[in-house]
Amino acid sequence: MDKQPSPTNNSIAIEVVGKNEGFCRTGIPFPTGKVTSLTQLTLHLGNNTIECHAHPLCYWQDGSIKWINIGFFHSATAQKQYHLLISNEPTVKPTFHDAPGLQISNDANNLTISTPEHRFTISLTSLALTAQRANKPQLTIASLAGTLSSDNQPTSAKLTHWRSRSFQSLTSNNAVNIIELELEGYFEYKTDKQPLRFTTVVEFYRAMPLIKIQTTLHNPNPATHPRGLWDLGDQGSELLNAFGFDLELANNDNLSYQISRDAPWQQARPDTHITQHASGGDNWQSPIHVDKNNQVTLKTNGFEITENHNQISTGIRATPIIYGVNGTSLTVGKFWENFPSSIIINNKNKLQINLFPAINGTLHELQGGEKKTHTFWLNFSDQSDALHWVHTPPTAKADTDWLVTCSALPVFIPISETDGVAKLIGIGLTHEHNFFAKRETVDEYGWRNFGDLYADHESLGYKGKELFISHYNNQYDPIYGFLRQFLLTGDNRWFELADDLAQHVKDIDIYHTTDDKAEYNGGLFWHTDHYLKAATATHRSFSKAQGNTPDVDRSGGGGPGGQHCYTTGLAYHHLLTGSEESKQMVLSLTQWIARVYDGSNTCFELLLAFKNRQASGRKNHFNGQYPLDRGTGYYIIALLDCYQLTQEPDYLLKAEQIIRNTAHPADDIAERNLANIEECWFYTVLLQAICHFLDIKDASKSYDEAFYYARDTLLHYANWMLVNESPYLHKSEILEFPNDTWAAQELRKTHILAAAFYYAPNDQEPYLDKAKFFRDYVVTQLSTSIEKSYTRILVLLMQNHGPYEYYSSRPTNNDFRNCRQDWPKANYQQSCNIGFSLIKEFFKRLLKLSIKNEIRWIKMRIER
Repeated sequence: MDKQPSPTNNSIAIEVVGKNEGFCRTGIPFPTGKVTSLTQLTLHLGNNTIECHAHPLCYWQDGSIKWINIGFFHSATAQKQYHLLISNEPTVKPTFHDAPGLQISNDANNLTISTPEHRFTISLTSLALTAQRANKPQLTIASLAGTLSSDNQPTSAKLTHWRSRSFQSLTSNNAVNIIELELEGYFEYKTDKQPLRFTTVVEFYRAMPLIKIQTTLHNPNPATHPRGLWDLGDQGSELLNAFGFDLELANNDNLSYQISRDAPWQQARPDTHITQHASGGDNWQSPIHVDKNNQVTLKTNGFEITENHNQISTGIRATPIIYGVNGTSLTVGKFWENFPSSIIINNKNKLQINLFPAINGTLHELQGGEKKTHTFWLNFSDQSDALHWVHTPPTAKADTDWLVTCSALPVFIPISETDGVAKLIGIGLTHEHNFFAKRETVDEYGWRNFGDLYADHESLGYKGKELFISHYNNQYDPIYGFLRQFLLTGDNRWFELADDLAQHVKDIDIYHTTDDKAEYNGGLFWHTDHYLKAATATHRSFSKAQGNTPDVDRSGGGGPGGQHCYTTGLAYHHLLTGSEESKQMVLSLTQWIARVYDGSNTCFELLLAFKNRQASGRKNHFNGQYPLDRGTGYYIIALLDCYQLTQEPDYLLKAEQIIRNTAHPADDIAERNLANIEECWFYTVLLQAICHFLDIKDASKSYDEAFYYARDTLLHYANWMLVNESPYLHKSEILEFPNDTWAAQELRKTHILAAAFYYAPNDQEPYLDKAKFFRDYVVTQLSTSIEKSYTRILVLLMQNHGPYEYYSSRPTNNDFRNCRQDWPKANYQQSCNIGFSLIKEFFKRLLKLSIKNEIRWIKMRIER
């Protein structure tokens, strides 16, 4: 037992949420300059020092640590409040329990990872993994790439590269607690397209006899999407017969299985199949599961257990654990949710984990640019119940007051008992149509669907008998909204929703190809087109089954589009879970939206830009002006998210440049036509992005010309809002669909006006009064609305919750209280010679001319 830490040290409370034991990971932020080394940190439970790992995720400009990811194993019998102690200076720490850390080594043929009890060897040619304990084989996985059969062909895996990351122990001096190994490659087989790719990430733990294997299958080919339709059956799809992993345990090992936590253990006989055919829900034959022929072909609900092809048991939802007498156990995360899935026990010591199982000749269609990630766990502790926690894992979070102190999230402030918006948000968990209930309504399960949200608001007015299927695809960033609610309330159901959705978005909703149009590659797909069924478009908006052929000017839906780009939720998912993939998606989505607005720098593209220079929603490349709409706002927010994660100043400078070329402190607002609600309400999103920019500058006390330009632009538009803005539904006669989504959107006005109250040099109160008016209107309007449980409304409330309370409670800051300045005209306000601008821009691009890129740009337009 360690000495009780000195009360003079700083202490951060970390609360574990959930009833079960298990491995916890969470993110902890720090103020600027607070922590410069991980050796300042130790984790305690009562008087005991707790073994854990930590890894810096991002840094402040001064080099101090901004966020860490911390992980530890929580015992079900332990108290639920831990404390992370911060010493003022780095300290030298003893070795914990005299246990060595993890070690990794490699030669030309093998990678070797050594833990205190095991030695894992991975062949760099076959990718086979062998686990040994006391120099005796315990387990072999035939290939960490998995075994794939595509288009009725066997395949072989080829490794292209590998990398590793180490996570340091906070308790043991210089010890490594976790090694994360990432393997990337492709499958070799006969094909006239790009072959499927794989990424397998294996985590090895020092303190636990445990490894986690996460595998991602990727179709890098583009969809052909003829006439802008994105249906199943597209030529860019890849058809899989089967995909899984072959495992062999030590000789003469007798395997048993448990189908769920409370079920009895059963001795496995040769040729035992545990198969999850469908969700087990009441609506298991929902049209959400249609194939390319728009038919649901599911024949069996729930799971089935067979021995030698004889059915011995059936049930609803399986979470199987397999255990061998040599002490090895395994389980597959989200086994039933990601159906179809199966585990086959071939004989006493051989088994298969089938993530895309071969069932009655069924083909699994992986669409062009689509991925799918699965996770399974192996434990070597000699305890049959050691992996139960995987299916109901605990979560952890830092104390809310600490998060507020660190300004960990935008406009983040604890919820008060009188917060009417928070009470409405709570409907998402308590209403009969809560987010979990909506999954059951449309059976939002299966490997492609699980994690997404049912867009039930699109069914408003629908009178048909068949279920109305519409996919939400992260519109207005529910990942962020869910994570925010988790950190505010400590209810881990919010985290579960966020984590499931984040994985779905990263796999399915983002277009993972580089071979389509530049403005599509790497982009986020729109939700299902408004008020139409998804049919065979899955999560890709337009379907031939919807009737009318869409054109480029059709509102809503379509392929990836710049006005549907949400990065903040993925950024905070990275910060709270340590997911490197989530961070990379933030960076790549930002690159994509940059191409949407700034182009790919080809000369032929410039000619098209000249033709479209007056089109709404596009950047004018000849005077530099960006559209005053949500797409530009999302571009700015994406850049600010990248800046927060990397502290690279170019991101902040680019955001500043876009603000300068979008709005101006002396704009003639009448020319902006903001009274046209249907076409121009998006301006509020742009102004919210400017608020976020100001908050970042304010936090670093960077009161330069860019700050004052943005501030005065905000105040200029806020003054117009004071006089001209009223609730949208007060003008319902000019709205195409006057529903209560418009009421939820009013919170954006509250955000803008509350920020104006904080940043204004004088005459502040009118801003706050009008902000309160809109906030109270939202609560009153939605409290009695039959639409208040709709997905889009709840997501809007979560995304825009808190600004009034945040800005109104902040102390007055006199650092920027100087009066507004006189600003010269913006470039886009000045007259320019279009012909001269075209020639100038053309020659600028000629300096970087790539014939290959020019040909490719034309080819993409011809083919698609």
